[in-house]
Amino acid sequence: RGGAAGPRPASELLTPAETVVAGACARLVAQTILHPLDVVRTRSQTSSAITATLAQALPFGLAPQVLLSAPAGSVQFAAVKFFRGQLEAALPADFTASAPGRFCTQLLAAAGGAACAGSIRIPQEVVKQGCMAELYPNAASAVATIARDRGVAGFYKGAVATLSRDVMWNSLSFALFRVFLDSAAA
Repeated sequence: RGGAAGPRPASELLTPAETVVAGACARLVAQTILHPLDVVRTRSQTSSAITATLAQALPFGLAPQVLLSAPAGSVQFAAVKFFRGQLEAALPADFTASAPGRFCTQLLAAAGGAACAGSIRIPQEVVKQGCMAELYPNAASAVATIARDRGVAGFYKGAVATLSRDVMWNSLSFALFRVFLDSAAA
């Protein structure tokens, strides 16, 4: 199997189950902490009539964020680990042991992880942002209305733009994280 010579980063030593739990916790905590900023951003970009004050609106969209961020994180981190393992097994060991090989492997694995997580993140964003923009009074109403009016496809509105952003952002973040880990270990 390829990979970096010497000790591997702790994140690569996790079992698949540990990766799922760590990914779920990381995504849940990060998105919950950043939720107020997401409310401000979404409400500043909406063209719908907003009646609630910012203080009243802070919990808007929190339910889909809390319910779906952990599964999205689980899927993403588990998929990154899976794709990295598959790539390292398929590619020559001397390539995956090199700095450019580690960067490419992590870049491609993270792209796969972000794409897989999109299956959860896109519906989460559609429901959450609809609630934040006061298009729906709550998440249950958002889900019912979207399903009734647009079907499953309604939950994936903006999928191409969201996946384009998330795949590129996550790929670079994970790959650069690996570069910085390698640099720190050298």
